[in-house]
Amino acid sequence: MIVLVANTMMTCEEYHPALTLFQYVNDLPGSSGCELSIAICLAMMGRQEESINILLSLISTSNYPNPQYHTELAEIYQDMGNTVDAMKQYILALNIESNPVASRDRHIGTDPQGEVIRTVTFVNVDINDASVMERRELLNASTPLGLHILYRLASCILEGNPPLAKAYSERIETLIKAVYGEEAVVTIAAGNQRLLASIHAKLNNFDVAIECQQKALDIQKKLAHHDETFQMAVSHLELAFYYAQSCDEKSAKENYIQALDIKSSPEIWNMNTNFYENMIKVLIALGGYHKEANELEQAIDYFQQALGVLKFTLSFLCGHDEMQRRILIADVFSVLGFLNLQKHETAEQYFHRALAWYTYLKDNDNMAKMLHQRGLNFRQEGKFYEAQECFERAIATYWSKYVNNEDNIADADTLVDFAYVVHHSGVLYSDEGYRTMACMAYSQSIPLFQKMDPEHKKIEIMKAYLATKPGPVPFE
Repeated sequence: MIVLVANTMMTCEEYHPALTLFQYVNDLPGSSGCELSIAICLAMMGRQEESINILLSLISTSNYPNPQYHTELAEIYQDMGNTVDAMKQYILALNIESNPVASRDRHIGTDPQGEVIRTVTFVNVDINDASVMERRELLNASTPLGLHILYRLASCILEGNPPLAKAYSERIETLIKAVYGEEAVVTIAAGNQRLLASIHAKLNNFDVAIECQQKALDIQKKLAHHDETFQMAVSHLELAFYYAQSCDEKSAKENYIQALDIKSSPEIWNMNTNFYENMIKVLIALGGYHKEANELEQAIDYFQQALGVLKFTLSFLCGHDEMQRRILIADVFSVLGFLNLQKHETAEQYFHRALAWYTYLKDNDNMAKMLHQRGLNFRQEGKFYEAQECFERAIATYWSKYVNNEDNIADADTLVDFAYVVHHSGVLYSDEGYRTMACMAYSQSIPLFQKMDPEHKKIEIMKAYLATKPGPVPFE
């Protein structure tokens, strides 16, 4: 009875009281079997390391391979950004689920003393090989758990190989129809439509992505008997993002508001990183939409909202997710600086904050870019000393990474910024009458522009300056 209540609480996303009940039952004399539920609760509450330890213990002590243990472990690895280990666990789970008898024989044995050997042998599959779709393990994955594993495996592949993920998802669609019928109203059908939407979004097919996401939302409504659930809030946010990317601001806002109107337990709102991740994506996409339309006030508003959510989520994130949020915070501060270029003091505040975050992250390229931009901003204010100090710090950062260490190769954007910051430093020295310093800067800048484009117009301008008596050089 207690376990039934705890399971109901899990269904209602009340993980903390559910965990308490499961732990109580598990501690009763002669009672066992709640470890998996405890691990799931801990994972949903953001306590991934504790959950992983329980699952690894279950895997190592189980008499027979259990695909559920490997699936739950894979999902935690995936949520933590550890895609490689996640895929290994998914493939193993899929192999066990598709052929449980053979899996028992293959993975369990005894040593010479008769002790049970519990070892794991991963299926030898190249996950990037499209022919993997034809393997028996995938073709036989027609149980509910098998379909779920295949779906999660496809979501793992999505970032690195969208076309292959699409092939997996289409295979899942075929299996769903074969098992549940053409008009399947099951959770996996909704999940696969969301996955298809993500894939088409990656391929920039936003109209198709919107269609798939709407199908997922319709299935979710039928499953919940039209009651609003927290997962539907996430789906509305995903739909809002696709609308924003397709420049349909009205529909994006409507779905964004619908998502925020859905109520759920405070614990889930505070701990569900997937919800906030999508919320941030929508706000940044809407901000970008207004930025492209040169509607700066609206753009600033959306980016500031995104910044607020990003800062809030840092309170309950760790590891991979925390680092990704910090990178995004730095990027948003940078964007807000550019959006406020007409307000020099405000822009400087945002650039200064962005620089602080990039310094903390040890992101040398973006540190140098922010120093360059701060220098340009100071020059616009007539603060030549502060501007030159920023230019010199940016040059030193680039020089240390790319000139003193030839193993590091600058990408195209970084090379452009490197060339221009050295050029701008030369112009500033020229403006202040320091011809020798200006000539040194131009001599360093010319080879950088030549790497970008041997015919770049700046090259001739700087060469002319070096060959003649002092004169002005265009700053732009």
